[in-house]
Amino acid sequence: MMNHSSAVADENLFAATIILRMLEEMDGSLTGQDNYSHLLGIHAFVNAGDQYMVPGSLSAASFWVGLRQEIYIAILTQQRVKLNLDDCIVDRSLDPAEDYTWSNRAIILLADILNACFGDIPLTVRRWNTLNDAAESWTRARPSSFNPFFYREGSGSGAFPEIWHGSSCHILGIQHHLLAQLFLVQFDPSIPRVGTNRRAAMLKMTQRIEALMRELCGLGISNQWTPPAMFTACIGIAMFGDHFSERSDQEALAEFLKKTETAHARPTAAIQQQLMKAWGWTDADD
Repeated sequence: MMNHSSAVADENLFAATIILRMLEEMDGSLTGQDNYSHLLGIHAFVNAGDQYMVPGSLSAASFWVGLRQEIYIAILTQQRVKLNLDDCIVDRSLDPAEDYTWSNRAIILLADILNACFGDIPLTVRRWNTLNDAAESWTRARPSSFNPFFYREGSGSGAFPEIWHGSSCHILGIQHHLLAQLFLVQFDPSIPRVGTNRRAAMLKMTQRIEALMRELCGLGISNQWTPPAMFTACIGIAMFGDHFSERSDQEALAEFLKKTETAHARPTAAIQQQLMKAWGWTDADD
């Protein structure tokens, strides 16, 4: 049906493509490969133009899920987000809005940051500061409903904080915002490349990444009633798990990946192998 130009106006086909893409992701654990074929279908719907995208419609809902799928692929392949980010339903403001809009703003900000990090033009200090200011502004302006109704620091080695939320949209927004901060920290162009200050700057960066990662994983493990919380945390583990040097932390991250695949059929075996080699585990080939 995608061979017909009228197909891009059918929001039911758009939603079906989103579901097929999810199946394609899950099948990757069985086939060992992901050819991203249904991502091309998502691109066709999104790039068709604003005339088919009405706020509150099934097409709009499909757009936001499709954008998250695209973001995950962009992170894992370290490439730009290829979807059109200037659609009429995209809101980058800080104006008062419902909580779902605030979550979507966090997702868009992450996409903008990924495009800056993985774009053809090097990320300048000025551009980094602009994106960092946007991230800090989101944190300050977000509604108080995004605050957890329970928080407890993790106790013991390899433990994550316990963070409870009552709505999946709050978890979704905060986790994507944490990912945005992680990439800003990792790609900070002000970190010295050489010199006596580099070691201290790198240590500070690692400490910040570890703190953000604990929050990201804590949100996932504390709110397993919403499966995307676990999967989004796995994306962060795949990119930043190598910063952890303590064996107890490494084992906690590896267990998190295993639990996600067992409980939610999301493929994490390849990530586990890559991290075990990065950590220097002697049984990485087993």
